[in-house]
Amino acid sequence: MIGILTDRLDNLFAPSIGIPVDHNPQAFFVADVTGDQRNDLVLADGPKANLRVFRNTGNGALFGTSVTVVTNLPPTCDPIPTIEFLEDTPVFKVPVTGISAGIGEEQLVRIVPWFSSNPDILPLPQFVIHPDQTSGEIILKPVRARSGNVKISYYIEDSGDDGNFETTEDNGYYFFFQQLDVIIKPIRPIVVSPVGAIQQQRPTFTWTQVPDAAYYRVWITNNSASRDPLILILGLSTYQPEQDLGIGRYDVWVQAVKRNGQRLPWSLKHSFEITTAVLLPKPASRLATARPEFTWPAISGADAYEIYLTNVSTGQAGAIQQIVT
Repeated sequence: MIGILTDRLDNLFAPSIGIPVDHNPQAFFVADVTGDQRNDLVLADGPKANLRVFRNTGNGALFGTSVTVVTNLPPTCDPIPTIEFLEDTPVFKVPVTGISAGIGEEQLVRIVPWFSSNPDILPLPQFVIHPDQTSGEIILKPVRARSGNVKISYYIEDSGDDGNFETTEDNGYYFFFQQLDVIIKPIRPIVVSPVGAIQQQRPTFTWTQVPDAAYYRVWITNNSASRDPLILILGLSTYQPEQDLGIGRYDVWVQAVKRNGQRLPWSLKHSFEITTAVLLPKPASRLATARPEFTWPAISGADAYEIYLTNVSTGQAGAIQQIVT
C-alpha cells in the first residue's frame, strides 16, 4: 500500500493542498521516526491507525522534493456502459471487470448498491464479485410491465488493512458514488387518458408509443352496459370517438403490433368513468299552470332519470321525487 507523491513537504501544510489519503487528518508533527537522521512528516489519523508517516526520501534536507505516502489506495472497477433491455425481462445480468483493491493491494473488495432513481421500475440490483476478486456481475430484476430510464448509484469499497468491511476507518473507497444508467425499453403501451370521472361523452384516448410499432389495437369495454366491446385499429397513439360513448364505467387496453404482424403484450387495464350530468333548461320564473312540463336533452347511455323537486316557498324538500324512464 505504497504510493508516490511528488511535492514539497512545506506545500503539504498549505490550506489549498489536499492530503492524498482516504482519512480525515487530525494533527501533524515533524520528527525523525525512521531513524535515518532526516525529519519525517507524521499524521495522526483516527483511532485504528494512529500514525501515518510521510517519509523524507530526499537528500537529507528538511524539505525533500519527493515523499513516500503510506495510505490505502482506492479500489478500482472498469466503467459500466449504459444497459438496455426489454420490458418483462425477468433477470438481466451484466458482467463487471477490472475490479481490484488498488494497485499492488490484496484486500477484499465489494460493490455496494445505494440508490435507485425509480424503484417502482427497477429495485436496487445485486452486485456479485467472483472468488478471483477481479470480476463479477450485476443482477437486475425489473418489475414486470414497467419500462423507463433508471439510474442506480453505487460505490466500491475495500476491506482495509484488517480485512474487515465493518471497521470503516481504514477502508478504501472509489472516490464518490458511481452511476449506472439502465434503459428498459417498452413492449406495451401505457394508457394515459381519460382519467377518473369525466363529463365528456367523446373523450380523447392517449397512450405512450412503443418502439417499432406499426399500428395499435384498442379495446374499449363499458362495464355498466351489456354491449359489445369497441375494437379499433389505429396508426396513431391517440383516438377520439365520433359518437357519444354513453355514461358508465369503462376499461381500456391497447396493444402494439409490429410491421411483421407480431402482436406485443396488451397494456395493463386502464379504467375511467363517464358521468355526464343532465343539463336542465331553466324554466320561466312564473308559470300559469300547477303542472309544468320539464324537458331536457337525453344522455347517451342513460336508462332512466331521477327527478327531485323542492318547494322553496314552503320549505318542503322532495315535493316530487321519482324515477322517469
